[in-house]
Amino acid sequence: MVYARKNYLSRQLGEGISIFNPGDEMITKPIVNMTLQKLINDLFLNYDIKFIHSYLAKTNNGVLALMDIKENNVERLKNFHGIISDGVHKVKLAEENINTLFLGLVNPDDKKHFEKISSFQDRIITIKVPYILDYNTEISIYKNKFGENIVSRFLPGVLENFSKIIISSRIDLISPVLRGWIKKTEIYSKYVDKNLLLLKMDVYTGKVRNWLTDEDVRGFNRQTRLALVEESVKQGTRGFSGRQSLNYSQ
Repeated sequence: MVYARKNYLSRQLGEGISIFNPGDEMITKPIVNMTLQKLINDLFLNYDIKFIHSYLAKTNNGVLALMDIKENNVERLKNFHGIISDGVHKVKLAEENINTLFLGLVNPDDKKHFEKISSFQDRIITIKVPYILDYNTEISIYKNKFGENIVSRFLPGVLENFSKIIISSRIDLISPVLRGWIKKTEIYSKYVDKNLLLLKMDVYTGKVRNWLTDEDVRGFNRQTRLALVEESVKQGTRGFSGRQSLNYSQ
């Protein structure tokens, strides 16, 4: 039979997943439970079996995430060195077998904290997280950060244009896919720039503008859409970061 149980979420000491920010204090003391320890002693009629474990045991077969590798998270990452190598963590005289997926959110400047540790290199899988390429999502981030009333602080269309400027810094200036799709760019000179960045950003939001000719609408076929998706995967690695865009939007 399958039984359901309550799962109490605690960011630092969650069951199955824990998330640590750089400013969170280091946990050095092992976790004990005197009530359970007494029950174990009474059950086995000795004091040899100890109920003791580290905070890492709570995420065993789960996920432990470090948000930004700086400050205390640098020390935490270094403490994971032996666990990543051998899968074993020592708590006083006891040993824990740790099988946890460690995730670290790293800014490019913070790679210096682990790049020189050679034993980490063949055990780290890097997943690049590109910047946002949808200007509507970028605006949603501004609203979430500063409140919905941020729209009223700008003239109509200004906030949208600002987000497009931010997005344009993150995408390539020349797009072979767009050049192959739109043959006569000069007929759209009233609507888009010469490099078709405005058109590309509209496509990234899922829009196909009604000012496109019937021929170009038909040319936006499955092959073209897939090619644009493949092209977008390689973008968003440069330009204004999310933090910079928030500062500029204030």
